[in-house]
Amino acid sequence: MMKEAYNQGFDVNKQVFNSRSRNLNSGTLRNTKQNTGTLRSAAGSAVSMTRSTVSQARSNVSTNRYPPNTFNISQDYQAADSQDISLRRGMVVQLVQQYEGGWVMVKDLKTNRQGYAPEYCLGNKLG
Repeated sequence: MMKEAYNQGFDVNKQVFNSRSRNLNSGTLRNTKQNTGTLRSAAGSAVSMTRSTVSQARSNVSTNRYPPNTFNISQDYQAADSQDISLRRGMVVQLVQQYEGGWVMVKDLKTNRQGYAPEYCLGNKLG
């Protein structure tokens, strides 16, 4: 392969040879011009993206780090029953179900424990 390159005028002193200058699929030297910003779609067609397009695409991704119906606990609650869950101010819980009479079933996102608690303990909605 190197003999072919020398026969075609390859000069070590002029050619920059690195991983970008070699096409591994066909074994031929390719242009060293950088082709940045081009992506291949699943269908194989080239898609050109500018920096603003990339930043816009990143901003469209949901940055919400909490699951839906997630609340911050605003008041402490000490469990009175084995089916209840003790809550501390600042905990993050997910609302599983809401019942009549002011009670809710919540899941502690840190420990994955579930239990009943009074609805008044729920503070700001996070997700």
